[in-house]
Amino acid sequence: TVLIDADGAAYIVVGGPEWAYPGQGGYWIARLGDDMTSLAESPRRLIVDHPADDKASLNRIGNQYYLTYAGHVALSDTVYGPYRYVGNTAAALDHGSYFSWRGQLYNAFTIFDSSVWYRATGLCYAHRRNNGMLAVDSLVLEY
Repeated sequence: TVLIDADGAAYIVVGGPEWAYPGQGGYWIARLGDDMTSLAESPRRLIVDHPADDKASLNRIGNQYYLTYAGHVALSDTVYGPYRYVGNTAAALDHGSYFSWRGQLYNAFTIFDSSVWYRATGLCYAHRRNNGMLAVDSLVLEY
């Protein structure tokens, strides 16, 4: 994932679970160069107090940074962490990300098909609770 922060700096987050990346599981972050293809710094491990679980998405909502992976949500006051796990939205088993459009927060997530050949994307409303946890529209997820 790539986050372009409020000050215009861009960051890339890569990585995933231990089972997919033996000996190197977890997430890594680096600031991108002005060309958006080179790294402006060496990647650093993101410290998260919960195991990695598939691809991550990084967003800034208000003054907090949100590291989301599958349905998991972790928060930090700084882009480099550490990230504190706050819960699971149950919105996705693997890929998922959040974005804002016209003032509304949304969650885009994978819908699994019984075939190994097809994947679809679901989209639902999301919002931030007072404690920082994200919530998704469970009725949309059900259908």
